[in-house]
Amino acid sequence: MRKVLIKLIIVLSVVLVVSINLCVPTSAITQGSNDWTGYTPVSNKSDLDNIRNNLSGKYYLTNDIVFSDDDFASGGQFYNNGNGWTPIGSYSNSFTGVLDGNGYTITGLIINNFASMDMFDGIGLFGTNNGVIRNLGVKDISVTNTSTIYAQAGGIVGYNDFDGEITNCYVSGNSCINTNGYSSYAGGIAGYSFGTISNCFNTSKVTAQSSCSGRTVETYAGGITSVNYNNKITNCYNTGRVESLSNISEKYFARCLAGGICGKQTTNSIVKNSYNTGAISTSVSGSNPFAWAPYPNYAAGIVADNEGNIENCYNTGKICGTTLNIEEPKGIAGGIAGHGGISEGSIKQCYNVGDISAEKMGKIRSADPEWRLAGFLMLK
Repeated sequence: MRKVLIKLIIVLSVVLVVSINLCVPTSAITQGSNDWTGYTPVSNKSDLDNIRNNLSGKYYLTNDIVFSDDDFASGGQFYNNGNGWTPIGSYSNSFTGVLDGNGYTITGLIINNFASMDMFDGIGLFGTNNGVIRNLGVKDISVTNTSTIYAQAGGIVGYNDFDGEITNCYVSGNSCINTNGYSSYAGGIAGYSFGTISNCFNTSKVTAQSSCSGRTVETYAGGITSVNYNNKITNCYNTGRVESLSNISEKYFARCLAGGICGKQTTNSIVKNSYNTGAISTSVSGSNPFAWAPYPNYAAGIVADNEGNIENCYNTGKICGTTLNIEEPKGIAGGIAGHGGISEGSIKQCYNVGDISAEKMGKIRSADPEWRLAGFLMLK
């Protein structure tokens, strides 16, 4: 009994320390500057669409912009052969300017896969961003990328490149972000990110999936972004459901990662002052007796596969890793990190109070003790 009380006191102390230090955004997005010299006003759908004609320009919203279902129906202004909204900027011609949402929102966008896309193009309100996007809310957005090779999708940006900066933005309402390809990357804010993301939050459902056969598949999903590549995510949170799903029919590599903030982050990356309350899950299944996935699938409240640093973060969401009809390997789940939390990346001043479970061959079990410890509490 005494040991239990001591452990409880330690955990409550950590919760108090983290809660005091934690700084996260609220639903109120900051308005922009009062001096709009050199900026072009964006007041309606056409103004927003015209940003693509000068990708290095500076823009600010003057009011909320609302799209209707009729805009994307046959004959509508943004029908586009059923593809819906064309993302602003591409991998070969990215957005390099500034969009200041000025505290306003864009609602009702529908974005589907584009047959003419470059293999590295992502989709979202913006395709590829090397500029600054700030003070913007996106509501009730539907993004679907079923590109055969690299499927990248995000609510704000599909592909946030090295010079990209996203700050004070959110995706909310009845929104959903979906990808399905050999390499499938989905994030609530950015599909894939080499740039910085700060003071952002997501409440939408995020799903990365693959049901391909005959080659290696990767499915990465994150509430903020699928991958944080050598950069920073600070003061962010996710409350939406995040799923990474894969079905393999042959003996090929398959890897599923799902994290409340990001699916994977590389060395020299950091997630700081952030939290997750959404349900996080991975599932790798095989459709025949010979299906085999040599890599574990990882699910975690903050970062599924962590090679970088996680600081001052917490999770309260349910975490589940599942493998079905596959001999090896097992699903691994952690409250903070699913993998790399001890041997590669670092975890400082973090805590988890969410339920953690993992499945192998359809049998529910708790996560491995070492991963549960790493995910539950790790102080350095």
